[in-house]
Amino acid sequence: MELRICKVCGVEKELSPVFFSVTRGVWSERTCRACRKLANKVLEKSKPYLKTPEGTTRICGKCGETKLLVRDNFRVEKGYFKKNCRACTKSRKRRKSVDARRRIKKRYKAKYPEKIRAQKQTGLYYFKNLLAAGTKIKASQIPEELAEAKRMQIRILREIKSESSQR
Repeated sequence: MELRICKVCGVEKELSPVFFSVTRGVWSERTCRACRKLANKVLEKSKPYLKTPEGTTRICGKCGETKLLVRDNFRVEKGYFKKNCRACTKSRKRRKSVDARRRIKKRYKAKYPEKIRAQKQTGLYYFKNLLAAGTKIKASQIPEELAEAKRMQIRILREIKSESSQR
């Protein structure tokens, strides 16, 4: 019979599933089950926001607003209400995604400056392709003045469309 000393209570106990946990056949746990249960109870009491009955109010940990404690206002994970309200969580996620896009764009600009420069110089390329579509003329053969006129035409059409939809 093998024995192990619990690192919390210091009592020597039998190395069995009754007293210690087994993970994948390895006795890696150094704390006995009784001490772990006691520690979990103390932890639950120190975090009152975890087990709060539904329908009461709670102050959001991020924005500080007092909100009704329901699933519409606070997310539930593993049976517990989260500390921050849904609105704060969503704004944080949105902010993270915007920051990520900015970082990617900045890296791209740093890595390919010649491509960015070329795109700015050939800003009329799209309009030249529109004019050349369905003809035997290549986009490179169309003069820039004509492409600029096409750009202005599309801009005017968009303005007319937006004004008519606002009415």
